[in-house]
Amino acid sequence: MWSGTIGAHPDSAGYRRRADWVFTNRRGGVSQGEFESLNLAAHVGDDDSVVAENRQQLGEMLGSPPASLAFIDAEHGHNVYRITVHSLQPEGKCDGLVTKSADIALVALAADCTPIVLADTKNAVVGVVHCGWRGVVAGIVPATIEAMLDLGAECASMAAIIGPAICQDCYQVDSECADQLMAVVPDSAHRHSDGRWYADVSGAACGLLERAGIGVTRIEECTYTNPDLYSYRRDGRTGRQGAAIVLRSMSVAP
Repeated sequence: MWSGTIGAHPDSAGYRRRADWVFTNRRGGVSQGEFESLNLAAHVGDDDSVVAENRQQLGEMLGSPPASLAFIDAEHGHNVYRITVHSLQPEGKCDGLVTKSADIALVALAADCTPIVLADTKNAVVGVVHCGWRGVVAGIVPATIEAMLDLGAECASMAAIIGPAICQDCYQVDSECADQLMAVVPDSAHRHSDGRWYADVSGAACGLLERAGIGVTRIEECTYTNPDLYSYRRDGRTGRQGAAIVLRSMSVAP
């Protein structure tokens, strides 16, 4: 598991805002078999009650007070939804969520695709992205940035963290996929000496974020080679790890 905090900006009301984030691995939960053990996905065939317990553990990982959880239902497109205290779940399938509401954790699930958390604590806006190669081509990264800007964020104040994903040495793709990726980010696919194409989706996402002027940190872990991470390409039937971010507001001691 990887976790941390972005920012601690004071506001005029005497509160200090921060964003707490976490990228889970597959350890520490209660799922069994191929889903062992911290599977957070309810759509992969795992027992619903077990997934609910794992999700409760995710909420606890994000500290106090307990956070409500809003999950992306991914479609590998460019839809982004705003989450509020009155609308805790997205209206439909999407690959990005944003919010200005405190104590709501935005969650993306992945098992090779690239998860991203973003925060502008100066302007109290956070977001989360699920990004596969189709998402890069569809424009999910700039769409999520734009949705955050619409809520008052500024690129110069944003920070992004890219979580574990399949690396470019393990992600073989066909030439059509490579061509589409390179049309968006030129160096996001490479042809090896064996003639096969390999894609760097995390690198593409990083390039798009940096192109927008956003500071980026990457967690360099490959889901395919790390047995502590779920990988659909490696295992087929498997669970999903999570990327979560929650905006917090705390009073400043006098």
